[in-house]
Amino acid sequence: PIENITIEYQSNLGGLVNQLIEDVADAENRLDIVESSMVRKGESSEFITPTLLNGWVAFDNNYSPNFTRDSLGYVYIDGAIKNGTVTRRTSLFVLPIGYRPKAYKTFIVANDNQNFSNYGHTAIEISISPDGNVTLGSAIGFVEYLSLDGIIFKADE
Repeated sequence: PIENITIEYQSNLGGLVNQLIEDVADAENRLDIVESSMVRKGESSEFITPTLLNGWVAFDNNYSPNFTRDSLGYVYIDGAIKNGTVTRRTSLFVLPIGYRPKAYKTFIVANDNQNFSNYGHTAIEISISPDGNVTLGSAIGFVEYLSLDGIIFKADE
């Protein structure tokens, strides 16, 4: 069966442009709603404190290392550590199954001496292997502060 199709159109160009602007604004509002619901769906589960290895300890009680995984499968590592072994390939901690990347990942983080009268600051490589081993990708010069902030990756499903 053939159905009737009703088409509305503006009789002038200005009306057509105004209608297009309203339609775009409506589409943007709908997209905002979808994106905000995705953010809610991707909310993180509780934070887990890793067991630190090779002499590394939490920088302080307010900035201890932790990690979490959201419902979309992204792992987030935060916090800072200090006073451990500083040689290349030193293990910092091991991520459990479900929090590990599918392939090797490398991140650049901050390292400094916390000496504000003679401040030293460097960028350090952190590597995470598919077996969950989080290691120093490069030797570091300072043990006073090693940031883990900004490490984000998709976990192997």
